[in-house]
Amino acid sequence: MVGGTLGIKAETKKSEIGKYFSDIADTMEFVKNKLQTEVAKNSKYEKVKTVVDEFITGTLDRIATGAKEAAKGATTDAAIGNAKQN
Repeated sequence: MVGGTLGIKAETKKSEIGKYFSDIADTMEFVKNKLQTEVAKNSKYEKVKTVVDEFITGTLDRIATGAKEAAKGATTDAAIGNAKQN
């Protein structure tokens, strides 16, 4: 069995997993806002704006949405799968 993937172990609490995914969603929102700010400053580059907008809607928004959804189910202090350490 693979242990420690993404820092996740049997004794990792669900709330810690929820925080991990919430942090991913927050980071994607931060990156999105920074990209939009830079594109607004350089609005004369239409091709760059188009590519950045596609990246935001096609990638960043989807990652953030998925991370938020994953975080919803990870809110308790129970160990993953109620695992017990031997």
